[in-house]
Amino acid sequence: MKFKRRTSNQSQLRTIGVGMRTAVRFHPGLQLIEIQRLFPNSRLKRSRGWTFTIPVVTSLGSVYLMDIVVSPHFVVRVYVRNHDFPEDTPHLYPDGSLCLYHSSQYEWNLSEPLSHRIIPWACLWLHCYDIWTTTSVWFGEEYPHQ
Repeated sequence: MKFKRRTSNQSQLRTIGVGMRTAVRFHPGLQLIEIQRLFPNSRLKRSRGWTFTIPVVTSLGSVYLMDIVVSPHFVVRVYVRNHDFPEDTPHLYPDGSLCLYHSSQYEWNLSEPLSHRIIPWACLWLHCYDIWTTTSVWFGEEYPHQ
């Protein structure tokens, strides 16, 4: 039995055997179990998709309440619920979500645990933000935007 992955979120299918296809499903409960291994106080809420709420303490001692929102179309956005960022904050989208990666460099797929890339990148973003607030220098990796 061979498995073949497709990369597009819109058509993530596995080919099993000859001519049989099953959709790769997003499993919010399994995602939560994986997240709670690292962040035991994490919670999951269902409304127009799924929201994983994760309390994060950075290495500088700042406490943030991070919401990872997975839309019904499986687009992932990360917001910080308990903090208002200054207008000149780098790597922040107009809707207030964190810019964690450039879409040409990475695309999240349904079968990947959020705890493997999205959450570590969000925690790194928060750490870089803490440093930026005191130094005005962003020490994280950056992709040149055109």
